Amino acid sequence: MNSTDQNREYYIQVKSIKINQKLIPVNTSLLTLSSSATGGTTFSTTDPYTILEGSIFKAITSFFAKQLSAIPTVEPVAPFGLCYESKRFQPTRLGPGVPSIDLELQGHGVVWSIFGVNSLVEAKPGVLCLAFVNGKSLYRAAITIGTYQLQDVLLQVDLARSRLGFTGPLIGVRTNRGPLNSSVCVNRGGRGWGMRRRREGGSVRRR
Repeated sequence: MNSTDQNREYYIQVKSIKINQKLIPVNTSLLTLSSSATGGTTFSTTDPYTILEGSIFKAITSFFAKQLSAIPTVEPVAPFGLCYESKRFQPTRLGPGVPSIDLELQGHGVVWSIFGVNSLVEAKPGVLCLAFVNGKSLYRAAITIGTYQLQDVLLQVDLARSRLGFTGPLIGVRTNRGPLNSSVCVNRGGRGWGMRRRREGGSVRRR
């Protein structure tokens, strides 16, 4: 995220994760960047899909499947763990009609919502898969947000103030008033959340 210094990683603080406005039971200690520089949530411009620590991956895929229990699953397509026939979903302006995955961030009411356009990907013709990958315990970060989840999402980084502003998917909003209209920018009114910076390494590093 810092184009002038490739030896830094930037983290945001995720407090909890919800699907369909229901809290997912995860080990919240994993969501905080530890003193040994593990855990937390970071970004990657090289990983195509969000990589989740193993227990978080299992919790999210299991909970997502329960919310869609009326829709039968199909054989997963690697590297994904949960897939469906695409014809089972009604299209919306925010992609396939599925429950949003909400990352509740540090700050009052600050939420990064991942809608169908960024949560489901066509893994092969006629098959949509939940676009998250099981990182097991191979990655330092608990959540590494990949480029598919960043697609059509406008980010604004203020390194001096350690702030990050973002929109929802631009595919679902009007942008004729400017790309970071206050009506769609979650970081409105000067609110945001801290980014913890750490020297050494790229955006995603294996242990």
